[in-house]
Amino acid sequence: MKSEQQSVFCNQINSKPFDESKIDQSLTQRRNANYKPNFWKYDFLQSLKSQYFEGKYKIEAQKLKEEVLCILAEIVNPLSKLELIDSINKMSLSHLFEKEIMLSLQDMEYAKKYSSSEMDLYSTALHFRIFRQYGYNVPQDVFLSYMDEMGEQFEVDANMDPKTMVQLFEASHLALEDENMLDGARIFCNKNLKSSTNIIPLHWMVEWYNARRQISKQENEARESNLKLLQLAKLNFNIIQAEHQKDLADILSWDPREVEQLPSCMKTCFWKLYDTTNDVALAIQQQKGWKLPVSIYLQKVWAEFCKALLVEAKWDSEGYTPTFCEYLDNGWKSSGGPVLSLHVLFGLAQDLSQVNDFLENEQDLVYYSSLIIRLCNDLETSTAELERGDVSSSILCYMRKADVKEDVAREHIKDMVMETWKKMNKHSIENNSSSLRPLMKYIMNIARVTHFIYQNGDGFGVQDGETRQQILSSLVQPLPLM
Repeated sequence: MKSEQQSVFCNQINSKPFDESKIDQSLTQRRNANYKPNFWKYDFLQSLKSQYFEGKYKIEAQKLKEEVLCILAEIVNPLSKLELIDSINKMSLSHLFEKEIMLSLQDMEYAKKYSSSEMDLYSTALHFRIFRQYGYNVPQDVFLSYMDEMGEQFEVDANMDPKTMVQLFEASHLALEDENMLDGARIFCNKNLKSSTNIIPLHWMVEWYNARRQISKQENEARESNLKLLQLAKLNFNIIQAEHQKDLADILSWDPREVEQLPSCMKTCFWKLYDTTNDVALAIQQQKGWKLPVSIYLQKVWAEFCKALLVEAKWDSEGYTPTFCEYLDNGWKSSGGPVLSLHVLFGLAQDLSQVNDFLENEQDLVYYSSLIIRLCNDLETSTAELERGDVSSSILCYMRKADVKEDVAREHIKDMVMETWKKMNKHSIENNSSSLRPLMKYIMNIARVTHFIYQNGDGFGVQDGETRQQILSSLVQPLPLM
């Protein structure tokens, strides 16, 4: 028998009990979204096994980490040290050296002694990017000597070497609001970088999802001094991949035959959601030794998510196109960002009070990250949604609000993504000393995952596109060790 707590969960979604007999049969003929069948078969996912889950590889990785630590400590030249830190970040090893990286940056006393006149543009951009990435409020004025008298246009050769151009492009994406110099740098780089259409800056990407490509790139450019770092990066990638495979197998351990015995698709969805939520909550409580029921928090956020979806369903059934503000006010909730954020917080927080502190003081960050999910999703899925009859998207709502064509609306939505990132950058710098900063990175990672999924179209709904290879390379195929 289902518990009373399940009824509470149901009532959080709808104040009235659900009665299947009262469903309008005319509404059961739903539009076909034309999604292709799921080719990630249960047996295949359960069969994933990796030798890198064995303890001997973790021991080997620890030895390599100590060797890289020695290399980092021996480097005296600031530029060389920052290039090594940059390589560590690009190959998704920053979590192994976080303390040492912070100490290295403090030792450089960048904010007090740095002078752009002592470095070329490449060095200036690299210093600016790394220090801002780690929460230092470095002024954009370090680029002043490269600007025109108005401080709006870069006065540099458009044929500058690609290495410098890319570094400047990356630095420009750590801009805050109203930093015109960095806006000018970004515009300059977008105009002059070859094949810049689909370039996503590193700041907008989750390190681990980008690690394989960066490892291959640095392997081709490897210097003798970086061989240990490459060995560690490959081994660390395979170890994390093995852990993800185990997690996936655990998640899929429900017997799929049980679903076939359930009487309706709605009950299937509901009880699956309920059971999954409770299993996650129980695992968190057992792992962390918490006594308070985590499931209450998770059920509430799922209920709010379902309510947001119901709002969109109502708009659709009534043929109503919401105003731009109405759409965004509901859209950041229906994006799933708040649901993902709470699960991340429970998984990483030290105690329940830290979760409550984050939700009370960092709600803006959850909103910004969720808004980016919604906007990026709309940019890549709105065309298909309109073809199948869906009426609402930020693009369509803005077209009607501003009385503009689709291409103008798309550019506005892209600008909104950029401005939202600037708000997150500012929030990160202003809260650099906060005890909650370790959690902030992972909430920002939710937005970064969105760029990863939608960087070349609808990577969520279209499985046989680039997403398939992304999943294979990150989850299934290990890297060959050196």
